[in-house]
Amino acid sequence: MPTLLHDVRYAVRALLRQPVFALVAVLTLALGIGANTAIFSLIHTVLLQPLPFPHADRLVDVSAATVGKGNDDDAPLSLPRYEFVRDQQDVFEDLAASVPEGFTLTGRGEAAQIKGAFASARLLQVLGVQPLRGRVFLPEEDLPGGPKVVLVSDVFWRDRCGGDPDLPGQSLVLNGEPYTVVGIFPRQATYPFRDRDLVVPGVFNIPDYPPSVIRQGGAYLTLTARLKPGVSLVRANDALRLLADRYRQAFPAHVDIRSTLRAVSL
Repeated sequence: MPTLLHDVRYAVRALLRQPVFALVAVLTLALGIGANTAIFSLIHTVLLQPLPFPHADRLVDVSAATVGKGNDDDAPLSLPRYEFVRDQQDVFEDLAASVPEGFTLTGRGEAAQIKGAFASARLLQVLGVQPLRGRVFLPEEDLPGGPKVVLVSDVFWRDRCGGDPDLPGQSLVLNGEPYTVVGIFPRQATYPFRDRDLVVPGVFNIPDYPPSVIRQGGAYLTLTARLKPGVSLVRANDALRLLADRYRQAFPAHVDIRSTLRAVSL
C-alpha cells in the first residue's frame, strides 16, 4: 500500500505539471473507450444477439425490387399485390402486412400524438409473439367495417395507463373515435413498427392513401412472412418471382408491375 500511494502521488504531480498533456490523454482515452463501446454494442445487437422471436431464421421481409437493378434496392408492396401473394403462395406458413401511421389520442389527459401502425390481423402470430394481456386480433376485425379495436405496447400501457391490469376491454379515443383495447403486446414485437405504441387492424383503408391509389397498385405496405418448415430462402424467392410474373399478367394496368418480388431473411 505505501508503494501504491507513492506511485499515485507521483502520477498526480506529473499530470499537474503538464495539464494540457493530461487533458489530451484523458480525452483520447475517453473517446477511444466510448467508440469501442458503441461499436461493440452495435455489433452485439445486429450480428450476435438473436432476434427475439421463435424460429427467427424462418422470418423474412418481402419487398418489391426493380427489374434489372441490383439486389440492394427494395420498396413496399401494394395492397393488391399483398392480397395476390397471400392467396396464391405456397412457401409461407403465414404472412402479414403493416404500415406506420400516427394517431391523436384524447380523453386521457392532454391530447397527444401517438406513433402507431395499421396491420393485418395475423402479424403477431407471424412473429410468434403472444400478448402480455388480452388477445390478438380476430379475423372479422381485419375486414372493412369491422369492429374498432386496438393493441397497445407495454410501454404505452405502463407510461400512459399506469399499468392498469384491466386496460383490455376499455376504450381509447383515437382520431376522435373510440377503439376498444383488446390486448397488450410486449417489447420484442416492435418489428416491423419500431417505437410504435398502437396497432389497429386493417391495411385497406389508410387515411393518407385514397382508395383509387390503393386499388391501382400504389405501394405502401411492409410484408412480413414466416417460411414453412423445410422451405429455403432460394425456393421462396423462385416462387415469388413466378408470382410477380403472374401478377403482372393479371393486372397489366397497375403501376407496380415493373418490379419483381424478393424475400430477405430478418
